[in-house]
Amino acid sequence: MASVLDGVCFCLITGASRGLGREISLQLASTVRKGSMFLLTATNQDLLNNTKSEINTINEELDVFTGIFDQAKFNESNFMDFIKQHKDRQSWDHILIIHNAGTLGDISKKLSAMTDMCRLNEYLAINVSSVIAMTAIILQCFPCDSLKRHTVVNITSLCGIQPIKGMSIYCTGKASREMAFKCLSKEEPHIRVLNYAPGPIHTDMFETLCQNLGDPESKKMMNELLTQKTYVKCEDTVKKLIGILKDDKFTSACHIDYYDEV
Repeated sequence: MASVLDGVCFCLITGASRGLGREISLQLASTVRKGSMFLLTATNQDLLNNTKSEINTINEELDVFTGIFDQAKFNESNFMDFIKQHKDRQSWDHILIIHNAGTLGDISKKLSAMTDMCRLNEYLAINVSSVIAMTAIILQCFPCDSLKRHTVVNITSLCGIQPIKGMSIYCTGKASREMAFKCLSKEEPHIRVLNYAPGPIHTDMFETLCQNLGDPESKKMMNELLTQKTYVKCEDTVKKLIGILKDDKFTSACHIDYYDEV
């Protein structure tokens, strides 16, 4: 069977303005076939435009469009319009969805101190509910047939399968997303699903985690990764992710970590 990256690809990448999402966008740009299209989403238009310009420098034959979506206040009609505006520009071989956007939530408190329903609901809206809705909208716009392949990549974390003190809401979001996509794989077995944990990568989010994590033990562990420089580089983990997609030998809906042998 052909790799997900072999044909003309319609690709959505969320959180593409910086960090891991930006790096995924840039490395994919040099990999996908002529005629492919990227839809990049984030909350900062200027940073998205920077990513788009960098992609155009790498691959001028790639169509790139950007959209500003606040997943805390996700509007399904606007997102549906965004997808429909671009979906018929080409005869697509592959539909690739990469859910990278995410937030840490409140990492200053233990779960027993979390009583603010507005903040809890906002976190789940950004990291779970909107992700499910975006996936459903794209799948409705691109019904499965013999001419198209569908792949969903969920950027997850060790926190999706292992509890870490002080990161209860973050762990909850990652675990919820993983289970949602495991269910998708059961319900739609023709869709390839990958839960990819990129490892502790050095991004702005990781810096925030090191500074604001409330649990002393977990904070010490994270800061040791930073000071000893044993974190993972963005370019290295994205290279591994693209290699996994090219090989296309993973079990659908599995959890693969950067450190796993594949």
